[in-house]
Amino acid sequence: MILFVTTADTDLLTADRAVQGLPGEFPEVKAYNPANLATEEEQGEILAAAGNADVVVLRLLGGKRAMPETFDPLVRLCHERGIPLIACPGHQEWDQELVTACTVPPSELDTVFSYLIRGGVPNFQNLFLFLSDSYLGSDYGHEAPAEVPWEGVYHPDEADGMDAETFVASRFQPDRPSVALLFYR
Repeated sequence: MILFVTTADTDLLTADRAVQGLPGEFPEVKAYNPANLATEEEQGEILAAAGNADVVVLRLLGGKRAMPETFDPLVRLCHERGIPLIACPGHQEWDQELVTACTVPPSELDTVFSYLIRGGVPNFQNLFLFLSDSYLGSDYGHEAPAEVPWEGVYHPDEADGMDAETFVASRFQPDRPSVALLFYR
């Protein structure tokens, strides 16, 4: 089982969509946002899941402070049981406390971080495939982390988005009203 703990609800949504596109016999992926688990008992769900995990991935905005009651016991559990632990920050800057908590080689930490920081459903699918191949002994194969544009235009008929120039050339109608919404990925 792959345990994915993140402080970003958008990661949970992306992970859910990514899992839907994985092979039917793919190992279980459990995902949690520790901020959504208010009680000590609910926080214990993460530790219980970690005890049954084949690999644990953390993506924590704010570092270990994002899981004040659970971080140290989780790290200790993974170290004691030999469970691979990959702890990444929720932003683009490395967090030394998270790096120190990891039990995997730096190259594997860097690969996981690359999938996470680039985001998007295809990168999350390949993240889970990479984790399964690397730690669960599967042989699904996976693609390297792919760049995802930082900006672009979304249109419901263009699932992969498009750049502004392409949108203007192919869809913009100057005689019709246009509405722009700004959102982040």
